[in-house]
Amino acid sequence: MPSTRVLFVSPAAAVYGSERSMLALLRERQFEAVLVCPGGGALERELLRLNTLVHHLEFGKFSLRQNPLWHLGFYRRFRQILKVSQPDAVVINLDGNTPLVTLACALARIPIIRFCRLEFEASTRWLDRWCLLRARAVICPSELVKQQVLAWAPASFHERVHRFYEAYTGREVSAAEIAAFRQQWNLGEARLIGCVGRMHRGKRIEVAIRALAGVRKQLGDVRLLVIGGHDGSAAGAAYETELRQIATDMSLSEAVIFAGYFSADQMPAAIASCSVCVLPSESESFGMVLTEAWAQGVPTVASDVGGCAEITHASGGGFLAPVGDAGAFAGQLQELLTNSPIASAIGQRGKAWVGQHCSPAQYAVQFQSVLGSSL
Repeated sequence: MPSTRVLFVSPAAAVYGSERSMLALLRERQFEAVLVCPGGGALERELLRLNTLVHHLEFGKFSLRQNPLWHLGFYRRFRQILKVSQPDAVVINLDGNTPLVTLACALARIPIIRFCRLEFEASTRWLDRWCLLRARAVICPSELVKQQVLAWAPASFHERVHRFYEAYTGREVSAAEIAAFRQQWNLGEARLIGCVGRMHRGKRIEVAIRALAGVRKQLGDVRLLVIGGHDGSAAGAAYETELRQIATDMSLSEAVIFAGYFSADQMPAAIASCSVCVLPSESESFGMVLTEAWAQGVPTVASDVGGCAEITHASGGGFLAPVGDAGAFAGQLQELLTNSPIASAIGQRGKAWVGQHCSPAQYAVQFQSVLGSSL
């Protein structure tokens, strides 16, 4: 479908799990793509490398009550983008001012494909219900989320709901790259636990820090690499400050490395340098970090919740621990750090699963089929 033009709407400027999956799709696309996203961030830089046209638009700056004129301006700007780009379909990659986007598309009679990349919660506002039911297709990243949507949606809508596991687009990492990364961060012979994700309270990064304290009591020099930044908000900055204070209070300032945001190209070497990766989130619809770790043969410990539990059980690529239980996380991490044969076997099972279920080419074929049926 080379002549089809698809407009993607992505409210984030950074590149984390949902954005990396979208970029994987765009690399494999068989359609013309145009993007709407905030300007000046990592996402725009990645899109420019893909020779993708980008329209700038700021999302979610004010609530409707705070500034109705801002929302009117957003709507007018988005309508203008639709007029200029003339897409055959609009894809909402992640929710952001979704009612206004949906209204503009409805009035222009442009079909919507919507990704549901958070655990689904039944809509309470009529407007949210209307927005979701306007979609020609809803794509869920796990069977869990798909079943949550099906439980809510009317039977006539069920055929529009699909499940695609997120695509992985990383690369193999050489021993030289790993050595260079460890030297860059002055890691020496220390074993490394990776924790990847934006700095948001729902990621529960403090659990990883507290688990590290328990691991170090038993194993000595083990360090935690925290990869990710906050969104620039006051709440995000406060959470980072809190995490640093927790590390200081637990005498872990030297053991917890706050590395900041890494680009998609930097991520494989960082993860491959870890002995194990941890994902202590309180909610995940999929858990992209897990597949990134497994792709490098690195085993994981994740919260026993949502998509984390689903794909960990499916792959056999890691262990699970109760949400927020730092002691349980510490015990699972210690097992993987001290039993190399088991850790290696688990990591290889995860790697095989990613190769079978998270192929970008397969992801693109699935999306192409949904796109074709939505037009």
